[in-house]
Amino acid sequence: MLEKNLTFEVPLFLREVNQEDCRFIYDLRNNPSARRASRNTGEISYDEHKNWFSSALKDSTKKIYIAVTLAERVGQIRFDKQGEEAEVSITVDPNKFGKGYGSRILALGDRRYFDEEKEITTLCAEIRKDNPSSLRIFEKEGYCLVETKGDWLRFLLKRS
Repeated sequence: MLEKNLTFEVPLFLREVNQEDCRFIYDLRNNPSARRASRNTGEISYDEHKNWFSSALKDSTKKIYIAVTLAERVGQIRFDKQGEEAEVSITVDPNKFGKGYGSRILALGDRRYFDEEKEITTLCAEIRKDNPSSLRIFEKEGYCLVETKGDWLRFLLKRS
C-alpha cells in the first residue's frame, strides 16, 4: 500500500544571472511582499531597474544567482561583497511561498558563494523584525543574531 504522506522534493539549482533575468528580478523586487522586507519599500520604475541591473551584471562585487527547478525560476539570491564580508539577500517568487524554497536557495547559495569566493570569511544579512519567514530561514541555515538596529536585525554566518 502506498503511503499518503509521501513528499517529493523538487530538484533545485542555482545558475548565474543573465540579461534575460532582468524582468524576472524586477517583478520579484516590486512585489509588495518583497518591498515590505526591503530597505527601500517604494516601487521602482522598470527604467531604474534596468540601469541597476545592467550595472550589477558588470560589478565584480555583486554575484546574483537565479534559483530554478526543472521547469521554472522560483527566486534569486544576491551577494554584495564588502572586503572579507558579503551581504546576502534572497527573494522567492510569491507564488512559491510556503514550499521551502527560501531555505533551499539560501543553503545552496551560501555553499556555492563560499566555494567560489575564497577570501570571504563572513556572510551577513539584515532582516526586518517583522519578517518572521526570513528570520526562520536564516536561523535554520546557522546565521547568528549579532545586532539590533531599530526595526532591523543583523545576522552573521562565519565560514566553517
